[in-house]
Amino acid sequence: MVGRPVAARAAAVVVAVAVLCSFSAVLVAAEEEADEPADPAEQAVNTNAGAREGAASQLSIGTGPEDSFPFGSEAGASQGAAGTDEVLFEGGAATARFSCGGHAALAIEQPNVAVRRLGIWMAAEAVGMLDNLVGGNSDNAERPDVWVTDGQLRVFSEDGTQGSPVLFAALDSQLPNGTKIQAGDEQNRNKELTVQYDCRQEGKAVVELRLRAESDDKSSGSVCLRWVKQCVIGWSSMTIEQDDTIVVTDGKIQDDWLQRMTSEGTNRQAVKFTLSAEGLELIRKPTVSSDQKLVSAELLGPLAYPRNEKSEISRDSVDLTVSFNCLFDGHAFITLVIEKDTFSGDEPERLVLKFRKVCGTEAYQHLDVFVKSEKYKNRTKAYSQGAVVRGFGRPCKGSESQALALPSPHQEQAQAETCHQGAPALVVSEEELRTVLELEIDKFGNSEPPKFEPLPDITYDNKVLRVQVLQSPSATPLGNRKSGKRHGVANRRQVLSLKYTCFKDGESMIMVTMHVLAHNSINLAWKKRCVEPKVKAGKAFTAPQAIMVTMFCIGVVVVLGLVCYVYSDSSKETEEPKSQKKAYRHVDEDEENGGSNLEMTKAIGNQEVVYHS
Repeated sequence: MVGRPVAARAAAVVVAVAVLCSFSAVLVAAEEEADEPADPAEQAVNTNAGAREGAASQLSIGTGPEDSFPFGSEAGASQGAAGTDEVLFEGGAATARFSCGGHAALAIEQPNVAVRRLGIWMAAEAVGMLDNLVGGNSDNAERPDVWVTDGQLRVFSEDGTQGSPVLFAALDSQLPNGTKIQAGDEQNRNKELTVQYDCRQEGKAVVELRLRAESDDKSSGSVCLRWVKQCVIGWSSMTIEQDDTIVVTDGKIQDDWLQRMTSEGTNRQAVKFTLSAEGLELIRKPTVSSDQKLVSAELLGPLAYPRNEKSEISRDSVDLTVSFNCLFDGHAFITLVIEKDTFSGDEPERLVLKFRKVCGTEAYQHLDVFVKSEKYKNRTKAYSQGAVVRGFGRPCKGSESQALALPSPHQEQAQAETCHQGAPALVVSEEELRTVLELEIDKFGNSEPPKFEPLPDITYDNKVLRVQVLQSPSATPLGNRKSGKRHGVANRRQVLSLKYTCFKDGESMIMVTMHVLAHNSINLAWKKRCVEPKVKAGKAFTAPQAIMVTMFCIGVVVVLGLVCYVYSDSSKETEEPKSQKKAYRHVDEDEENGGSNLEMTKAIGNQEVVYHS
């Protein structure tokens, strides 16, 4: 019983020793086979396959992570969702969509991508059970380094011929033989390998990237990747905004912005543009210039001092500010030029923004003012698009009248901009006691709404009348105020209400001066007729007259009271004999007895009683 376990243990030891010996023999045979010189043809095949042995075979190349614009396919859709990564090369060979063998449809680089940044990392080494048994080291820190070198980039036409009229492509940083890009780990990929595209016309071209992978353990291998680049011309992916206004979209400058900024311009000290792209655009450092010496312009922001004189524009918006320095009043045209980066030697694609800069104050352009009549229920336009309507300008003074009297080809324009000579266009009648000015801004005024500050000034003849402001425009910009009826809709209308109080007969010019912050003041004038207010007899009492009327009324009341009192006393006296007549119906005197005997009859109830004396 005791011998059997001992025998079993001895048998197990013998089997284990046999297994270890067999593994040792296999390993020795493999090492001897590796030491033997390989056939040159077979060695060439293994090299082209990407060095499937050694640390170099663990090289991986791919996009991402967090790649917003991955490669697409013939169907036009991206292979993976935005934000994911795709492996182009691993295990010593390219994946099917990027293979140089041409057996599968190649991946397509979308037209909105001007630069492709590839990640390089060393795949995690698989550790087997045998390595654990024999004490194999799985510590990645002691693994040999892997890198790529000898980078070569070529472009082919779709028919396979080398060179293409559609595309130029190059590595952003040259990688000649001897220089290297070190591979990182999968979580910290090296992204120094960057391919830049220079599209010269619309179409497609095939891009081929060749590298050599090397390692500290003397292993090496070749890397060959291919894909298709689709090209378009223009700025279709670029969007430029100024404040809340779209300046460029779908590669076109918007007509509304262009018309407003070339005719009216801006009087701001700086104009800020916001650039973004639905893709990856590579642009050079923008330039700005002025056509007049009265103002200089410079660029501010991250695009003004880019690294290597070029910048990438993507979905993350980037600000570009044009700052101005005015030397004296006037206006000039500012030209902002944005260029795509190019290395083909051809003229780069340019996006040119040209707008007007005003130095000094000018009239506000996007405001309309109407004079409303409450009596006639109508209104008249007095100010529109930065100019006072003819007939509403401020009255000309002596020297101005003489200057305007001289013949001049620009007399009408000068008169409209300075003062008005002649009868005013509006005369307010005697019956009208109020005048209302309605202020409205157009849709373009929302970008730069007017701010009325300080309060308006009213000029008039105070000997004829007094003018009182009942309601004035708010100092808050019109475009920033919200309507109570429709939340979120800009309130584009305000009012200025005036009340007249006339003192005597006559006429007076009424001039309203509205002060617009950072712009010229607006002067509007008209004539007001007045009639002296007259007292109408019988409709009002003076103080003495009121006292006399009061005393008269009191006297009347007293007299009426006395009359009523006297009348009441007299009525009581007359009623007393009547009551006695009812008690004594008749009295007869006995004349025969000398009148000393009286006979009285008194009715008591229905009976009659006769008294004799």
